[in-house]
Amino acid sequence: MNKLKEMYYNIGFKITWKLICIGLFGKSYISPQISRNDVFVYLDHLLTIGHTQSENIIQIICERDNPDKVDSLIQSLSDQEDSAQQIQLRKWRAFLLSKTLSTLPSDPFQGLLVLTEFWIDAGPFEDCPHIFPTKNTKKYFTQSTYNDLKNKNKIWLKNEIANIDLFETNLPSTPF
Repeated sequence: MNKLKEMYYNIGFKITWKLICIGLFGKSYISPQISRNDVFVYLDHLLTIGHTQSENIIQIICERDNPDKVDSLIQSLSDQEDSAQQIQLRKWRAFLLSKTLSTLPSDPFQGLLVLTEFWIDAGPFEDCPHIFPTKNTKKYFTQSTYNDLKNKNKIWLKNEIANIDLFETNLPSTPF
């Protein structure tokens, strides 16, 4: 499934131009996650359901063969939008953690390595639920530690999604 559709339909995140821009170009600790084609698929979908920004969507779709123009239009809409960039980054981080948790291997050693790598790449550590290995790796790489950290990450993710939703609910309506 298209990542933008997944974020909207499976998690409930509002899709903003800034979110699309970060996914397309990358920003801070989020590397590019989507292609222009992913954006077009999502925008085509919005047109079929009658989205309020049909003019902007059509303008972007009409420039499909001009990648520089598409990028410029998306960047311009992102710049005009009144959404918090930090929240859009957090949405991507939550989405990527969701995908990581859903594909964790059953082996505790491999799973703990996957979670550790995710959090090393995932940006700010101040709210990170992950515990990193110390000198005593025998105690760390156990089924018990793995189960505990999977649960902590799931709880963190649930709370993060709720906090993002609460933040956006208390903002004036975003244009996208």
